[in-house]
Amino acid sequence: MTIRQLFPLISSTNPTAAGCLFFARNAATVLLVLRSPDSIEGNTWCGVGGGIEIGETPEEACRREVKEETGYAEPYELSPLYTHEEPGLTFYNFLGVVEEEFEPELNREHTDFLWVRYGEWPHPLHPGFQALISDPYSNSILQEMA
Repeated sequence: MTIRQLFPLISSTNPTAAGCLFFARNAATVLLVLRSPDSIEGNTWCGVGGGIEIGETPEEACRREVKEETGYAEPYELSPLYTHEEPGLTFYNFLGVVEEEFEPELNREHTDFLWVRYGEWPHPLHPGFQALISDPYSNSILQEMA
């Protein structure tokens, strides 16, 4: 499956996507979801996210994807983290901060979820999530929060 097939509503020749890694202050944990087996990089752990639709900013797309993939609609802080760029894709990562853990209502894109402490990652990790936690800036922000 090509990037264009994954994100048919985006307009640029370099598809863009956005995603969120949630951090819960009460437990100092982050939310990871397990991608469905039939998705690209299936059966890997990552944050939530997807394609940016025509007319959306990366932040708007991130918030829409969060609602679609987790059902979460409560207010939360959103801050930019690492932006992954490669030929054919730009992925904007955000940190979503909530006061306490919530139970996501997963859609068909994910089969499971975990709230985990920073660094206690399940395996296998999605390559995009691995890139996020390997980014020095994002890693320092996440470690400070933990």
